[in-house]
Amino acid sequence: MNKKEYISYLKAIEGRTNLNLDQRKELYVNQTGLEGEMYFKAILDTIVDVKYVYNLEIGTSNHIQIDFLVVSSTKVYIFEVQHYTGDWYFEDDYIKCRNSLRYPSPHLQTNKIENKIQSIVITHNIPREIETFIIFTNSHFNLHGKRPQNQAILLPQELSRVPHLIDTNNQEANQEILNIFKQYESIYSTSYQKDINILEDQVASGLRCPNCRKLFTIVFKKNKHNFRCCYCRKDLGYEELIYFNLKELFIIKRKPFDFKEAQAWCYPIPRHTVRRVCNKYFKNTNMRNKKFYQEKS
Repeated sequence: MNKKEYISYLKAIEGRTNLNLDQRKELYVNQTGLEGEMYFKAILDTIVDVKYVYNLEIGTSNHIQIDFLVVSSTKVYIFEVQHYTGDWYFEDDYIKCRNSLRYPSPHLQTNKIENKIQSIVITHNIPREIETFIIFTNSHFNLHGKRPQNQAILLPQELSRVPHLIDTNNQEANQEILNIFKQYESIYSTSYQKDINILEDQVASGLRCPNCRKLFTIVFKKNKHNFRCCYCRKDLGYEELIYFNLKELFIIKRKPFDFKEAQAWCYPIPRHTVRRVCNKYFKNTNMRNKKFYQEKS
């Protein structure tokens, strides 16, 4: 499975079974990374007429992924977002934490990205310079020691500079240039493949809140069409709740499920209510003992 499918799988089994160290690490990096990206996206969205693309994937064999690519009237900006927390330092080709965690230095990725973007700029004779930044978004992040040479870095307390960097004049030209980069997008990259062991007999059933993702916090009241999560206090319609949880069942099984499995997964919601959602939102095998599934989007 590709990265998107693998992360969906990890999120579906989270809290339902034990994750190994690699799985916990992958999920943590994804969740914290997304939090940082959404924060930085909100900063970009404060800039009037800004032209950017988020999460741009280019290439298949020599695949790169760009958190944010922004086109201004003078430059093409590449922003690589990191959301680490704690005390970190750069050493050789790694960024390391005081608790012994280490990851490949983000400047290795930005070098690859910049080379690819430079080749596109040359190919299309785009009249823009390229400038790359590594962005640290977590307010609890501290950087110690020397920084990588020739690599611009913005720390959390320096993010107020971002809106002042980007000149949004020449909107039409900026959009045209952005469209050129989008032509290189390859969203179905096969560069990331992960095999898994199917765990359907080792995972706990039970309702998960679609809003806060907590398990076993849903209040069920007989003859009511709305439910409430006692953790985040969100009111949930029965269709939203059942559909979300049956999607997780399908992701975990990696194959169609039957109605008996759906009913057990969504207990204590009544049979007829679960059946209604199965028939409304899932395709089925049209056999006597129907099995329900979703096609890939």
